Amino acid sequence: MMFVGFTLVWIHKCVSKVYPMSKSSNYRIRVEPELHHEFLDACKSKDRPAAQVIREFMRDYVTEYKFTRQTDMFASDKSQNYINGEG
Repeated sequence: MMFVGFTLVWIHKCVSKVYPMSKSSNYRIRVEPELHHEFLDACKSKDRPAAQVIREFMRDYVTEYKFTRQTDMFASDKSQNYINGEG
């Protein structure tokens, strides 16, 4: 059994050298034509590629999500302590 696991890891390493995993993902989304044109115009006016703006938005959104989730967890711990009479 150990040999099979080792073999699979070895095969994976060899295959990943030949066929490297993509470092990017593509999204296909539906957007109203007017919003699409307004977005492209806004990007063009700031001399920024639309893809760069979307990636920046995604990073900011994930950061905000993580912060909010952390804050919510802290708040729920405090609330639970207060309910238990510990705070």
